[in-house]
Parts: sequence; structure tokens; C-alpha cells
Amino acid sequence: QGLPECRTGDILRKMKKWAPGEAKILSQGLEFWSKIEWWIRLGEGRGESMLPQAGRDLEWLARKCGERNGAKLMERVRGTFDSVRGAYEAVLR
Repeated sequence: QGLPECRTGDILRKMKKWAPGEAKILSQGLEFWSKIEWWIRLGEGRGESMLPQAGRDLEWLARKCGERNGAKLMERVRGTFDSVRGAYEAVLR
């Protein structure tokens, strides 16, 4: 779109003027993924940010992210991924 910004947050704020729906979805996705990454890094005490696929680590992460259990978190992860992907593709068209 020719926006001269290199910071994601600034781009999303500017996008609200011409693509408010997509900007909202992308902003929510950024917030969600940042929260997950922060908790993973804090819990593991290292720089990696791999989402646990099952077990005690996934259950812990789910609670930290406000979900009842790991299955609900993974459902939210998939839904967020799909929404963000759709908004991203709409913006790039």
C-alpha cells in the first residue's frame, strides 16, 4: 500500500482508515500471538517460542492465556490463524 512505516503497530493504525475490518483482525491477532509468545518465553526461560502441542505445558499455557484447557486454546489458535490469514490476503489483493 506504499506506507513508509516498518513497525507493525504503526502500519495497523494507519490501515484503520482504509481497511478497518482487516486492521482490527490483524491487531487482535498480533496481540494474541504476542501474549502466547511472551508466556512461552517466560515459562521456558529461553528465546524459543514453540507452541506446545499437548500435555502439561499446553494446559499451563492455556490457563495463562485465559482458556479453560489446551483444546480450547488450540481451537482459538486455529481460529486466529484463519482470521489473520484471511485479513492478510484481503489486504494484499
